Amino acid sequence: MPKVLIVHPDLRRLGGVEAYLLKLFPCLSVSYDSFPIAQRPGESGRLARVARILGDYRKFWGALSDRSIEIVHLNPSLEPKCFYREGLFHFMARLRRKKTLVFFHGWDTGFQEKLDAGHSRLFRRFFGNADAFIVLAASFADTLRKWGITQAIHTETIVIEDSAIASLDIGATVEQRLGTPPWRVLFASRLFRAKGILTVIEAMRIVLRRRPDFELQVAGDGELANEARALVERYQLRNVTFLGVVKGAHKYEIFRNSDMFCFPTEHAEGFPNVIVEAMAFGLPVISRPVGGIPDFFQNGVHGYLTPSTAPEEFAKLIIRVMEDREGYRRMAHANHQYAKTHFLASAAAQ
Repeated sequence: MPKVLIVHPDLRRLGGVEAYLLKLFPCLSVSYDSFPIAQRPGESGRLARVARILGDYRKFWGALSDRSIEIVHLNPSLEPKCFYREGLFHFMARLRRKKTLVFFHGWDTGFQEKLDAGHSRLFRRFFGNADAFIVLAASFADTLRKWGITQAIHTETIVIEDSAIASLDIGATVEQRLGTPPWRVLFASRLFRAKGILTVIEAMRIVLRRRPDFELQVAGDGELANEARALVERYQLRNVTFLGVVKGAHKYEIFRNSDMFCFPTEHAEGFPNVIVEAMAFGLPVISRPVGGIPDFFQNGVHGYLTPSTAPEEFAKLIIRVMEDREGYRRMAHANHQYAKTHFLASAAAQ
């Protein structure tokens, strides 16, 4: 039976690519092999890194000898490390005469600008003979066209498991939220500066001056975790809960029991998983117009996007959502319905 060889980061790392594929795999109707690459959990030291890199390429070359594999599906981000690393995997797959599908997840606009500035031939050299591409934003597809790509480019979204929201009664859930104080604002992401955790904490400090019936829940961990906790201590904010890393049913229970989602990211996003998850559970979203979010997001319908990174702006938008009950109902229902129509894993697998 013909198979697809899906190349991806180690699924135990639970980044954006990994989360996407874990949702997609159970819904695929094609036969596939999973091929993990990149850093493994617990890996340390330069020698271990070099050995792993060489080992991955050697094993990949061997895997390509399987004649049943017709398509190699790569999942890089458009950023230097992934670009060169997976560009070599792509080159090897083409040498073995395999068809290739390249799905760019993250998208580093700084690296894009370097390729724009006379280096688009570099992109074509590494990926120009792929059979098809998937991207997470219309603007990314436009960039590939500008770089001379004429093959099929599919624009897709991040997904959520069908089962996660199958039993959600959105009407009853929304009314329960509106009738049960305090307001719970959720931030869920790795805790590093570009994702906006410090901005959220600063915004909370501002909101509490006007609305003491307000809580912030922080789901995730990372390099900025200690600094974020120290900022909460400095401001003596008692209404902040750090939940650490949450997964599976526990994560979805947190989304279900939150009231809105605040995500002031400045990161080179493709299409953030957490936006999809928040919308699926009917949470109004307050975020920034990055990656593929502006392709569908309507201000005042799904929540609010702002180009600003100022905590004052996010505080203002949080209060706006809190104080407009009818607007809250409309946003919650619109987000849940949009997610059911556009973000289910079963549809993306097809």
